[in-house]
Amino acid sequence: MADLMKSLPAVTDPTGKSVVLTDANGNLGKKSGFYQVATFDGDADELRVTGIYRTQNGVTNVPVAGGGNFIEHRDWDANAAVQTFWCYNRDEVYVRRKSTGVWKPWRKLMFADT
Repeated sequence: MADLMKSLPAVTDPTGKSVVLTDANGNLGKKSGFYQVATFDGDADELRVTGIYRTQNGVTNVPVAGGGNFIEHRDWDANAAVQTFWCYNRDEVYVRRKSTGVWKPWRKLMFADT
């Protein structure tokens, strides 16, 4: 992991609250199938760096408040993105997308056995 961290430049996301390790394309680093996870306690609407984030207390615009959850953010441009949200303490997954610069509501995924 130390080699991965040395090989990737650090950037600050637009909220100024999270330091993210990225490759030259602005994506979170990947090495041998491992993704670096950044902590995040800002506004999920303002994420602009593609990656996986572990939420901290204080995160906003997420379907379940509190820390310990995960958001995967995929950014296309200022007007289009998708996010997937995983709850750490319950079997719930949510998705949403940004289209024409506007975030749509979070939608809870349903599983066949529920």
